[in-house]
Amino acid sequence: MDLLTVVMHELGHTLGLEDLVTDGTLISDSLDVSERRLPSEDDLDAFFSAISGGDNPLLD
Repeated sequence: MDLLTVVMHELGHTLGLEDLVTDGTLISDSLDVSERRLPSEDDLDAFFSAISGGDNPLLD
C-alpha cells in the first residue's frame, strides 16, 4: 500500500470528505496494492471547498 496515497486519503476524511465509490480518485473507497494516486482536479476542488465551507473540524 502506498503510504503517501493513504495519508492524503485520510487527510480528506479529517476535512470531512466521505469515501467515493468512483474508482481512481484519491478519496475512493479502495486502493490496489502498490497503487499511487495523486489528487485530481476534482479532489482539489473538494478539498478547498471543505476548507472554505466552514464545516471543517480543524478550523473550529
